[in-house]
Amino acid sequence: MTKPLLQTITSPLRWVMYLARPNRVKLAQKKDLSLAEARQIVRDPDPEVRRELAWNKSTSEEIIVSMLHDPDRQVASVARRRYIKTTMSGI
Repeated sequence: MTKPLLQTITSPLRWVMYLARPNRVKLAQKKDLSLAEARQIVRDPDPEVRRELAWNKSTSEEIIVSMLHDPDRQVASVARRRYIKTTMSGI
């Protein structure tokens, strides 16, 4: 027996992918983004959503590192800039 749609959507953060694109972009820009939210957003099929996640200062280094080889060149470029900026700020 398959899970009802509502149960699937309400499972931990799986509902993110059911949001409209503008709402996923806003979530990626969220000031207090959690690691769990970022782990969902980093898998978003839309490069604009992933790019906003890479720009977000709340995005953890773990997520930024995972984006360094994103298939979208612009997303990977933003992730590289953020990674360099983050690692250089500790010097």
